[in-house]
Amino acid sequence: MFKKIIFFVSFSILLVISFTNTAIAAKNNFRFFMPGPTDTICVGDTVTLSATNPLALSYSWTPLYNILNPNTSNPKVFPTQTTTYKVTIFGITNNLIPNGDFSQGNVGFTSGYTYTTNLWPEATYYIGTNPTTYHANFASCTDHTTGTGNMMIVNGAGTANVNIWQKNVTINPYSMYVFSCWLTSVTPTYPAQLQFFVNGVQIGAVFQATPVNCQWNMFYNTWASGAATTANIEIRNQNTALSGNDFALDDIYFAQLVEIYDSTKIIVDKPVISLGNDTSICMGDTVRLSPGNGFSQYLWSTNATTSSIKVSNAGNYWVKIKSLAGCKAADTMHLSINPNPVITTVSDTICIGDTAIISAAGANTYLWNTADTAHLIKIQPFATTNYTVYGKSVFGCKDTAQATVVVNPLPVVSITQPLAICKGNYANLFAGGGSFYHWNNGQNTANISVNPSIDSTYIVQVTDANGCKNVDSTTVSIIDNPVCVITADVDSICTGNPIVLTASGGTSYIWNNGDHNAKITVYPSFPTTYSCTATNTINGTSCSNTSKIDVYVENCNTFYIPNAFSSKSLTDRTFKPKGMFAANTEYYFVIYNRWGQLLFETRNYEIGWDGTFKGNLVQPGVYVYYVKVRFGGKGPAFEKSGSVTLVD
Repeated sequence: MFKKIIFFVSFSILLVISFTNTAIAAKNNFRFFMPGPTDTICVGDTVTLSATNPLALSYSWTPLYNILNPNTSNPKVFPTQTTTYKVTIFGITNNLIPNGDFSQGNVGFTSGYTYTTNLWPEATYYIGTNPTTYHANFASCTDHTTGTGNMMIVNGAGTANVNIWQKNVTINPYSMYVFSCWLTSVTPTYPAQLQFFVNGVQIGAVFQATPVNCQWNMFYNTWASGAATTANIEIRNQNTALSGNDFALDDIYFAQLVEIYDSTKIIVDKPVISLGNDTSICMGDTVRLSPGNGFSQYLWSTNATTSSIKVSNAGNYWVKIKSLAGCKAADTMHLSINPNPVITTVSDTICIGDTAIISAAGANTYLWNTADTAHLIKIQPFATTNYTVYGKSVFGCKDTAQATVVVNPLPVVSITQPLAICKGNYANLFAGGGSFYHWNNGQNTANISVNPSIDSTYIVQVTDANGCKNVDSTTVSIIDNPVCVITADVDSICTGNPIVLTASGGTSYIWNNGDHNAKITVYPSFPTTYSCTATNTINGTSCSNTSKIDVYVENCNTFYIPNAFSSKSLTDRTFKPKGMFAANTEYYFVIYNRWGQLLFETRNYEIGWDGTFKGNLVQPGVYVYYVKVRFGGKGPAFEKSGSVTLVD
C-alpha cells in the first residue's frame, strides 16, 4: 500500500510523490471529521459534508457530482442517488517537538544561549509570559499560542551561527516534513535574522522579524528526510548587531506532511411508490390499492392512513407516504367502473330423447357448465335440467344466468285388443295414453275396428298434450275357422251294438253327449243324430265349427236255432244260434248229450259246436242245447233249450 506524501517547495507549488508504508503510522495522529460513515437524506435535499483538522492544508472531494465547492472542508452536496463521497486531505501530523509551545518551561531542547531571568546581557534567554518582566526595554507581548502562556524570550548575541534553539527527533525515512516557527520582535531596532537548519542543511531563506513589536509572523518550510531516521533541528540568529536584535519564539512545529483519504456514504432516500396504471374494474368488484410496505406514514385521498385501501367507486385516488427516513412521495391513479353484462337466456322444452337448443345473449364470451363456449348449444338431457352459463363482456366483467331444459316423458301407449280373431271376424283395437292417434292403416282415432285376413301388425303413434310422441304395436293373429268332419266306422248298427264316431278339423272337440274326445264310441238303441263342435284356439281366442252325423239303428237282435246240422256240410259245419248280436251282448251257449254230459260251452256268439268232444267226433244222434242271451247287455235275458240232430 502506498500513501501520497506531499511536501511544499514553496507556499504555492505542490509536489506529489509516493512513499512506502513507513508514512502510514502518521495518519493515526491526523484527525478529521465528516457527517459519519453514512447519512440519509431525501432526494432534493442538501447536506453539508465536513472534514476538518486545524493542520489540514487542502481538501479535494470526489466525485464531482452535485457538489458545491469540492475543494473546501465543508462542501454542500445534493445527490439524487446514493453516493459515496471521498475526500483527499493534504495535512500534517502531530508535532514531533514535545515542548514546541514552551508550556512546559525550559525543557525538551538545548540552546547555545544562557538561560536566565536577567535578560539584560546578550546571548541570554528565558521562558516566560511577558518580555518586559525580564528586561525593562522589552515590549510587553503575549505568547502566540494562547495569549497567556509561555514563550522563549531572547536577547540576541552579536555573533552569528549560534544555536538559539536545538532539538533531535526521530523521523521516518523518505518522508516529507514541515517545519514552522513563530517570531516576533520585542524591540523595534535591528530585527532578528534567523536561519533554520535540519541535519546541518539550511532550509529556507533567512527569516527576519518585523520591526513591529509583538507582531507574530510564521516561518514555514518543508524538508525531505531521504534515508535519515533522525533530524537535528537548529534555529540560528545571523544578526550581529548589538543594539536591538531582541525577539521571542513560540510554537515551534516539526511534523510529517501526509495525504490521507476518507469517505462518507450519503444514502438518498427516494421512496418509489406506484399505485399502478389507471385501471378499471367491474361494477360490484373492489380493488386493493397499495404503494408498497415499509413506510412510516400513509395518507390517502379517502383520509385513510392504512398501508392499503379497498375501493369500488370510480374516481381519482392518491396516496402520500413518508418513508422511515422521513422522505415523502405521492402517486395518483384513476379508477373506472365497467358495467357488468346482463345475460338473458332462452330455455327449451323437449320430449325425452330429443335434442334441446338453448342460447344466451348479452355478453361477449360464454362458458356453459357443459364446457361449451358458443352462445347457442345443443344438448340431449334425459331429465329436466338447469344449465348455467357464465358470460364476460369485452371488459372482462361477468354475469351468470340459467337456462332450463324441461324434459317431458314420452306418453305411455297402451293397446287393448283381442290377441286373435277368427278369420272373417272384426277385431276392435283400443289405444290409450295420449291426445292424438295415428294408425299405420291411416285411421286417426283411438279406437279402430279391423278385419284382417292374415296375421297383421298394427302400429299406432300417440301424441300427448306436450307434443311428445311414442309408438306401440300389436299383432292381430288370424285363426282359421275349423271345418268339423265326422266319420263313422259303420253305416248302421243293430240296437245295442257300438259304433265309432271320429271328428276332425279342430284342435279340441265337444260332442252333444258331453264327450270331449275326437273319437268316441256310442251304443244307440234307436236312430240318433250325433253333433260335434270342433274348436281352434290361439292366444285365448277360440273359433268353432259344428257338424252332425245320423246313426241308423235296426232292431236286429233276433235269432233262430237250427234243429239239425252235419259236420260234413260244405257251408256250415257248426251248430249255433243264427242272428245279429250287439257287441256287448251277454251270451251263453252249451251242448249236452242225452245222458246230461256237457259236451260244449261258449260265451262267444261267434263260435259254434263242431260235433266233437275232446277232439273226437261224436255219434250222430240227438243232442240237447241251452242258450241264454241278453242283447246289448241290457234288459231281460232270453233263454231257450231244445234238441238238435247231428247227421253225417
